[in-house]
Amino acid sequence: MGRIVASVTVGNIIEAGRAIRCDALVDTGAYCLTLPAAWKTRLGLLPMSRVVEAELADHRIVPGEVCGPVRIQIDGFDAIAGEVLFLDMEAE
Repeated sequence: MGRIVASVTVGNIIEAGRAIRCDALVDTGAYCLTLPAAWKTRLGLLPMSRVVEAELADHRIVPGEVCGPVRIQIDGFDAIAGEVLFLDMEAE
């Protein structure tokens, strides 16, 4: 089974210059776009935020923060408005 990676740009809808561009693993079982919590400040202030508990693939429950609205654009597709889940992550 292969891995699908797509180039994604996530931007602050209110502050147009605040954005993150990265290569992201496509996970068809994921709830929403998930990014490292350490990257959150790069998007600036986001108007909506809520603390959640997220269940990972290994069934661990971890705290996270859902923020938005953000502009999400996957290369080759039109941008959409959505939310991003920020989780504490460790580099592999």
